[in-house]
Amino acid sequence: MPDSRRLIVISIDALTDDDIRRAGDTPNLKSIMDRGAYIPNINGIYPSLTHPCHATIITGRTPGVHGIISNKDFSKAGNPWFNSLSDLRCKSVIDYLKNAKMTVSCCRWPVTANDFTKIDYLIPEITSENSIKDDILGYYTENSSPELRNIIKERINMLNLKKQPEEDLFSTACVCEILKKYKPDVLFTHPACVDTLKHHTGVKSKETLEMVRLADRMVGDIIQATKEAGTFNDTVFVVLSDHGHNELDREIALNALFARDGMGGRIIANECGHSAQIYINGISEREAGEYLNEKTKDSSSGMERVFTKEELRTRYGTFGDFSFMVESDDHTQFSNATGCEIETRLTVDDHHGYSTHGHMPEKFPKPIFMAAGPDIAHRTINEASMLQEAPTFLKIMGIEAPELEKPLEIFS
Repeated sequence: MPDSRRLIVISIDALTDDDIRRAGDTPNLKSIMDRGAYIPNINGIYPSLTHPCHATIITGRTPGVHGIISNKDFSKAGNPWFNSLSDLRCKSVIDYLKNAKMTVSCCRWPVTANDFTKIDYLIPEITSENSIKDDILGYYTENSSPELRNIIKERINMLNLKKQPEEDLFSTACVCEILKKYKPDVLFTHPACVDTLKHHTGVKSKETLEMVRLADRMVGDIIQATKEAGTFNDTVFVVLSDHGHNELDREIALNALFARDGMGGRIIANECGHSAQIYINGISEREAGEYLNEKTKDSSSGMERVFTKEELRTRYGTFGDFSFMVESDDHTQFSNATGCEIETRLTVDDHHGYSTHGHMPEKFPKPIFMAAGPDIAHRTINEASMLQEAPTFLKIMGIEAPELEKPLEIFS
């Protein structure tokens, strides 16, 4: 590997092969596919949520090992989001890169906040309910690397609180300047506009497809920045995603359901979109399991399947302080709400839909992986594992990690 090798990883949240084909006008993505390697089906992790998936992408480990078992930490008061790099319970790609004396930038990549010692150029993705309502400039400057504060100040007017696509346009503009000014060895960034519009308008809406085309233009801007920086010929470009989406038409408040059945406080759900992690209190696993399995026979519960913690550990490498996970049927998402109606119908018409994720990784359209650049072969591989992505990044940068899965077979 040349000493000048660089890597840029762009995670377009919720992007699938179907999206690329439906959107049509995506010249930058298609250029990477045409000159490099493409994998349209990446087998992900469970639950297929943004923060657990991105933790797996940069560690090569399952949720039970890296510790990011959901988007939010249900074990803490207020259920805060898993935001910080220190939330990871295992070594990440960033650790390997820093041990190799390489410079790293993360721009709004989940679970990398609050660590300026390992990440040289950091603009964090810190998700909370009230993170930036009052002082958007203060939020970004206080939580980002000091070197980047002028870059942020010059572009802060692009933001409209945490609205999309403005947030991604701001982030991409910062990425381009970081690439030109600091030329980090490795950069990770996470445009999320496709995911946001899928949640609120559905998988196939014109708004979602426009976000796919916009994400493609962001990829083009990043590629152009490397050309202006003089690093294009040394850079491997990776574009990937974390999960697919599935359209739905109702929401089930599991904790309200449990309360109605006299199980309130004894069986407690932490929603994960199309799935939920189940905690028990003052009830045996046997009794709770019997109740949950009985509910799968009632379609009004929204529950299609129950996994024990032993099944989760064996099948998905997912484990934590919960006792079960339940998977929804294909048109239901779960909520944690209590004291409310159990079922809420979601209005779906020709112009508006809803979709979500968190499902078993075998279901629905899967995430993708593509790469182009020095030493990357031109080939298509039908499917591979998300656990192979982290060791692939390391191999690109000339670092061996035999304790991880084998890298993807994308090299010439």
